[in-house]
Amino acid sequence: MADYNCVWLKDIDTDELFKNLTSDSGKGKEITEKFIEILSIIIISQPTVTPKTTGIQKKIIDYADRHGNVLCLKKKTDQELVDFIVKASSKYDCEITNTNAQKIIQRCGNDLNTITNEIDKLFSYAFGREVTEKDISMIVTPNTEYNIFKLSENIMYGNAENAYKILDDMFYQKQPSSVT
Repeated sequence: MADYNCVWLKDIDTDELFKNLTSDSGKGKEITEKFIEILSIIIISQPTVTPKTTGIQKKIIDYADRHGNVLCLKKKTDQELVDFIVKASSKYDCEITNTNAQKIIQRCGNDLNTITNEIDKLFSYAFGREVTEKDISMIVTPNTEYNIFKLSENIMYGNAENAYKILDDMFYQKQPSSVT
């Protein structure tokens, strides 16, 4: 058996959680006191309107910090992603401009795992030289959102040949459910 047990709490009522953690009769307090040494609790909370921490969220974070460790992870901004891509290029003895790093983000979205996988491919391909826009369009796999944007742009401007090519690529990548 593992040394620790892990509990994931997702989309929870933070007011109710805090009441349970802090009240003398709350089950949460009983659980944390009995199992604090062998239990890891991971709370997954995605901000819906603003990334600012609400009062109750702050109280939960403070409570968790007093009884263990707190690690708040947030999505990187586009500039942070550009910096990440530029820095990663040096590991492959490559160079990339900020403009081309932004093109990677446009094609991949802001998911760090996707970006990491795509730049690994790209930088391996361009090893030892500067990454070009042609390299990016040839190596980096565009995500569905990017494909739909390019598809609608080509339809709007009457570029039927390019629109069909994008649509063909989307079907090949098994993305047709997005095209309805």
